[in-house]
Amino acid sequence: MGTKHHSSYKSRTLIIFIPALLSFLTYTFLLVLMSFLKGKEIVFFLCDKNIWLSSIVFLLSSIALLIILHEFFSSFIKTKGSDTSNVRLLFYSVIMTLFFMEIVLHLLKINATPSENKGMNNYYSFFKPKSKGYFWVYSANAEISYQNNEFSYHRKTNSLGFCDREPVLTKKNNEFRILCLGDSYTEGVGTSFDSSWVRQTDSLLNKHSDCLYTLINAGVSGSDPFYEYMLLKEKLLIYKPDLVIININDNDLDDITIRGGMERFKSNGKVEYMPNPPWEWLYVTSYLFRIIIRDVLHYDMSLIKMRDRERLKREAIDKIYVLLDKYNELAVKNHFRVLLTIFPMWVNIQSNDEPLERLVTNYKMPSNISVISMLTYLTKTENINAKNVLDYYWFHDCHPNGKGYAAFARGLALKLATMKMVNKAK
Repeated sequence: MGTKHHSSYKSRTLIIFIPALLSFLTYTFLLVLMSFLKGKEIVFFLCDKNIWLSSIVFLLSSIALLIILHEFFSSFIKTKGSDTSNVRLLFYSVIMTLFFMEIVLHLLKINATPSENKGMNNYYSFFKPKSKGYFWVYSANAEISYQNNEFSYHRKTNSLGFCDREPVLTKKNNEFRILCLGDSYTEGVGTSFDSSWVRQTDSLLNKHSDCLYTLINAGVSGSDPFYEYMLLKEKLLIYKPDLVIININDNDLDDITIRGGMERFKSNGKVEYMPNPPWEWLYVTSYLFRIIIRDVLHYDMSLIKMRDRERLKREAIDKIYVLLDKYNELAVKNHFRVLLTIFPMWVNIQSNDEPLERLVTNYKMPSNISVISMLTYLTKTENINAKNVLDYYWFHDCHPNGKGYAAFARGLALKLATMKMVNKAK
């Protein structure tokens, strides 16, 4: 009796642990292989805790799931009193097939999020506030690295948490200060520090001018116009800008849809976004589940229903327009002008469509605010089109490269001169 029980226990252990161990070893081996295929050294694999953590979690999850399913299945079959050998084989074959499908989808990054495409196993929830309070900035005096398969750049932040030089508080007599607000497109992700549109516009404006133009780059990756308003109001007015440029793109519409407008800022000093879908935890874990969510139920990568996107974009644009009144109040009170610039993404150039241009065509701007869309300039003057757009933008990362930022800077410098927004300082 004891021998039979021991044999049964041993058989059950092998049934559960051998498939799980094979899944783990296959998963780990394929991660090493992918590391080599992507040009990474084995040292990278051995030192990347996210890869090992993912492998271990996958192993433990496999064991736990197989134990639960095995016990449930065994109990169910016993109540029927039938032969289970062939059914068991089919059952475990299906389970192992699903496991291997999950592995392949994970390694190929089918339906991976932008953050996962930039680094292995980095899921970033759009519904979880990244900022600790009202201000979306980096840590002060920190090292910032951007590394993916397309580019690698390193920067250092200043005391304000921006990837820029340390701004000087005192203005010179002939100095014209331009404060540049925005997200990663303003920060300059995708190129070196000196090749951002802020730095290149600075060089162009000062090339043949008796006036000293100083551009302050307050762009932070992931920010949006509402976070930027709080920064301007609470921290940046002391630098006495003559002109404030708010640079926006289509990503801001997705951010505002999830984060909301001014209502996100709570009286306790914290921010709150709209609640995340209750199934997001499973979306994070399973790439098979992502196929169901994305391809069957038609959610986008922000976990918003595709059929609702156009309506939500229009609502986000309305919120930006209302916010511009607040910017205008600050501008009037503190004697500066505001320029809202629309930086098209490469998909906008490819489709020759920019939803944010509604701010130019459908709304009347407050007195101290002007709006320009750079889509027409980039396509007509710089001759960027669907055929050559990837000479100016990174394909997978989607940010402009140095050449793309240079084209934007030329257009901005030209617009500033044409609109007579940079002819004199206070």
